[in-house]
Amino acid sequence: MKIPAVFFGTAAEVRSRMRRLVTRVLRGDSLLQQLDGPMLDTDDVPKALIWTDSIKANRAADSKDFRIVLLSSTLSGARELLGPERRQLCESVAGTLEQSGWGTVLLNTHQGWWLGPIVDPSKTCVLAVLRGTANHWEELEGLGRRFCVGHEAERFAAPLVASFPRALGIAGAPVTSHKLPAAGPWTRETVWDDPRDVIRSLNLIERIEQDSAFWAAILREQGGPPPEAGNEAEIADLCSNGSWQKKHWDFLRASRGDAAVEAALKTLRERGDRQKLLGVLVHGVSDMARATQLFFEHRDDSELSWAKSRIAQHLRTSDALQAATLLIEDAEAHLAVGKPSVYRRSAQTLLDAREILVAAGLESEWAQQIDAFKARHGRRRALLAQLEKKSI
Repeated sequence: MKIPAVFFGTAAEVRSRMRRLVTRVLRGDSLLQQLDGPMLDTDDVPKALIWTDSIKANRAADSKDFRIVLLSSTLSGARELLGPERRQLCESVAGTLEQSGWGTVLLNTHQGWWLGPIVDPSKTCVLAVLRGTANHWEELEGLGRRFCVGHEAERFAAPLVASFPRALGIAGAPVTSHKLPAAGPWTRETVWDDPRDVIRSLNLIERIEQDSAFWAAILREQGGPPPEAGNEAEIADLCSNGSWQKKHWDFLRASRGDAAVEAALKTLRERGDRQKLLGVLVHGVSDMARATQLFFEHRDDSELSWAKSRIAQHLRTSDALQAATLLIEDAEAHLAVGKPSVYRRSAQTLLDAREILVAAGLESEWAQQIDAFKARHGRRRALLAQLEKKSI
């Protein structure tokens, strides 16, 4: 099987390529064009594994493998790919990815990230995974024990190398995590059965494409009714209980008016669950003004700290100093983890703060803030090195 050469290399090499690739995608470049380059045949590198899971495992750092999963994990870590942006990207490439074996492997990585949220999967992407897996099953199964699934380091000293059916079961096949009928009985210890018989016997692809009631039943199984006529009461109840899904709130507003939205928000406020209410204001109704007000009213509530970066982006033009302060706090909050990946994220968050202050003509304020930060975290040399590197 031929795989884009960009996926081949050591973990550090491929991870670096994926970061650059995702950066270009976030700037507007086509993902498929980024992957349209030299191909490498798996037969030419018979000892190379194909990584389908991103859990770290004990394998020599200089081992050159096909680390396809790193694209999925890098995309999933991009803060810009939330909600509709993620769905738009996945749906724009799924139809092309399903046409190749390596694209089908990519769609099956990272616990179903390509399908969208478990409670609201994309029909386009679900169909792509099902068609691709069915059409390329023999090709992928024929590769034998070439698929690598990592395990928690404290439990296993080495990654598990398995066939494609076995790797699907252990890593968590998307159609399993999304409870699609093709999954059938499943545990993390079983080999995934050939899905083609199930897909054909249930006429699964055609029913998802053509039978709206069948698809609605799948969505309901994922965590709620679809927003359509006849489900008004259920959707209103979901909103009153704090659904973060924008489609629920949009449907409530369209079907019952602004008064119903305000009534649901009032119910949430009276219950006193500030975290849930803040999530609704940010994600459900996109009311950043009220979200910001709620956040600052309860600034010391640690359960609301997840929203700092969102609030900062809302304030970046109206209150640059406050926005930068929130980002610096957010960067510091993650340092306790002490991992290189966290350092990279914190460094990027600090640079976002600098960009906001510089744009507002507050370069001197940035100099004071970053000097104070370095004084507090002078021992974190890896972080400061990341910051200096990204500042160049």
